[in-house]
Amino acid sequence: MAASQSRRFNFIKDVNNTKETWRLKVRVIRLYDVPSWTNLKETSRIEMVFLDEKNDKIQASFNDRLIRQFRPLLHEGELYNISNFLLLENNDNHKSCRNKWKINFHRNTSVRECAEI
Repeated sequence: MAASQSRRFNFIKDVNNTKETWRLKVRVIRLYDVPSWTNLKETSRIEMVFLDEKNDKIQASFNDRLIRQFRPLLHEGELYNISNFLLLENNDNHKSCRNKWKINFHRNTSVRECAEI
């Protein structure tokens, strides 16, 4: 990636709670449905693991209210520009990767498929 292009994106290792606006260029390396506790046939949320060009990982997810909006856009192995998301401390009991932070999508999160890193 050219230097000018890489500056337009942040790296996963740099994300923290000091600012609200982050733009990541990531590959979805894991994507799976998490079943509802009350009905195992229903999905309560979608969990993902993102990988950037520096080989750093971060967990990401969205809840059942956003499945129709985002599930058709995201595919394991594909590369995306992700922005306008919530960054939260990863206090989950089950962590998909070792990162202090996790990404939570909301209805205004931007997901755009992009060219290779």
